[in-house]
Amino acid sequence: MRQALDERGIEGVEVYSAGLSEGTRESLPAPSPVLEASMKLGVNVAGHRRKRLTEEMVKRANEIYVFEREHQRQIQAAYPEAEWKVYVLREIQDLKGTPVETHVKHLREIRDAVEELVEKEIAAG
Repeated sequence: MRQALDERGIEGVEVYSAGLSEGTRESLPAPSPVLEASMKLGVNVAGHRRKRLTEEMVKRANEIYVFEREHQRQIQAAYPEAEWKVYVLREIQDLKGTPVETHVKHLREIRDAVEELVEKEIAAG
């Protein structure tokens, strides 16, 4: 999302990426298949580090986008006050253990969904 905003010269929007899993090992880089798939699509995520969603992030967010309805439910259950701002951007199941080409396919879907979202936000003003 950050890249889509930057490409359009949109500033002043904070973008965070965070996971929900209890076992999220913070500060680790993206898994190798994600790095490889991202590079194939011209997106450099080498500097990305994993982090777990925090209460502070939820409070600061105007909108929260997830890729699974279950994640939407988990966030809404943990933070009922944020129920109205959690949206499923695109339904994409966990890709752990899948080949790089599967990651490429899903990253394309994510990229397209983000592009659509940014364009809608621009049109809405």
